[in-house]
Amino acid sequence: MSQGILITERQSFLFLSSIQIAAIGIPSLAISYFLSKQYGPGIAIPSIFVGNLILWLIGVAVISITNKSSLNGIENIRNFIGTGGTLFISLIILVACFDWMAFQTNATMFSLKHIIPVPEVLGKGAWVRIGVALGLFSSLLALGGMRMLKWASVITLPCLLLFVIYALTCSTLAIPTPIIWGLSLSAVLTVVLSFLTG
Repeated sequence: MSQGILITERQSFLFLSSIQIAAIGIPSLAISYFLSKQYGPGIAIPSIFVGNLILWLIGVAVISITNKSSLNGIENIRNFIGTGGTLFISLIILVACFDWMAFQTNATMFSLKHIIPVPEVLGKGAWVRIGVALGLFSSLLALGGMRMLKWASVITLPCLLLFVIYALTCSTLAIPTPIIWGLSLSAVLTVVLSFLTG
């Protein structure tokens, strides 16, 4: 077989859904909580739906562009805006990915602090070291490619769902009864900009 032919591995709906849902993770819960506290549930819920609808439309647009060819996103950008623009967009994507990973790791560490007690023997910076180790472990998993990412997501998704069910059943928070429904542009932008990279 020629070396120029790229062999693509098809993924099932279950695996792709697991990757997408598990990638959202704990930070999305934190952003939803933040929006609910700032705007109230009547504005936060529709804003989250509209923000995710915009993200879905962006995803459909990207898929429709790349569906006809086997080019990746950067190659498509080069075809549309040239090499200079490609370098600029690549730099933006690189910074956004670093920011996304730091955000994911920080939110996970913040959540774990309230669940798992760390012995004092480990010292003051124990959570920083644990966060760095978790980030390094995640990076090493990503080096395994799509197959490793797929299985890591399939394994962690049930844990995430159990955590959400546990948090909902043990929560003492109550939804205020007169809910004022509305939509906030800043809340929609928060959702879109927070998850665009992910």
